[in-house]
Amino acid sequence: MATSSVVSFILSKTSVNLLYDNALFRFLFTEENGSVWNGFRNPYTKNNVVKLAKNELCANDDTVRKEYINSIPFAKMYKGLLLQGYCISPKFLQSLENMEIRQSDVFVISYPRSGTTWTEQILSLLFSKDCEQQANKPLHDRVVHLEVGRCVGQRQYLEKLQSPRLMATHLPYDRCPRQLRNLNCKFKDSYFNRKFKKTISTNHEILFSSEVGYQH
Repeated sequence: MATSSVVSFILSKTSVNLLYDNALFRFLFTEENGSVWNGFRNPYTKNNVVKLAKNELCANDDTVRKEYINSIPFAKMYKGLLLQGYCISPKFLQSLENMEIRQSDVFVISYPRSGTTWTEQILSLLFSKDCEQQANKPLHDRVVHLEVGRCVGQRQYLEKLQSPRLMATHLPYDRCPRQLRNLNCKFKDSYFNRKFKKTISTNHEILFSSEVGYQH
């Protein structure tokens, strides 16, 4: 059986939570560690794109930032950008630059806390033949985030999605896949007028609460 078939089978039978919560499964199957998928080699060795964030800390870094990063399992730096503990394979991130984009792909590219979830909800219903059935599915299954996903087999999962694929990202322009930057898909510029102060304050509140344990 081909590796991709094995990956697909495991994904269909195993939840992401089980892969992370079970120590044996985490060791054998997640791509966060050296596992069966990469011959038990450290996925961060000789990887110039993705690094473990805790290994990139400097002596002069802010104390709160150090504590925050050290508290997040497998926090990553992707091209110098901190991914705050998202479940994603470093192997997939390493190949993200060369991800194949389809002409039919639809992307939501936005700043955090600027109405992304609301936009994803609308898009997923617009592209659905059965809105009621679609609304009952988890939003992360309807719209896939590039920097958030499965700890194993993310590439295979995306390749098997039927067109049009609905995807989203908070990644800056220069961290998006090359074909996406070259607009190898349909492009629509939509503007949603959420108050700038509201976007900044909401984003700051979430970051602040996660970093120092603040609760309101």
